[in-house]
Amino acid sequence: MYLVIYVKNIVIVPFASRLHGEYYYLHVLDVVRKHLERVGVSLEYSSVVTSEEEAKDLAGKYADYLPVFVALTGGTSKLMHSFALAANYNRV
Repeated sequence: MYLVIYVKNIVIVPFASRLHGEYYYLHVLDVVRKHLERVGVSLEYSSVVTSEEEAKDLAGKYADYLPVFVALTGGTSKLMHSFALAANYNRV
């Protein structure tokens, strides 16, 4: 008997509200990246999602990936929900 494990590519999907300013949320993303680099796992990062249109566009691109959502600021739950719905994810 063989155990077959199917591993999807992992994508880090950062979400941010523009109210906080691009400098702020890009700095937070840089901190997150540095922490994840220490683990030594190869990860792909999407661009920062700041609008529902971006969420829906990127959802199509990463529909076959295992997403890890990162809230860089508050006020992003609606964007995350839009992404998950557009990619047809049951869980994130």
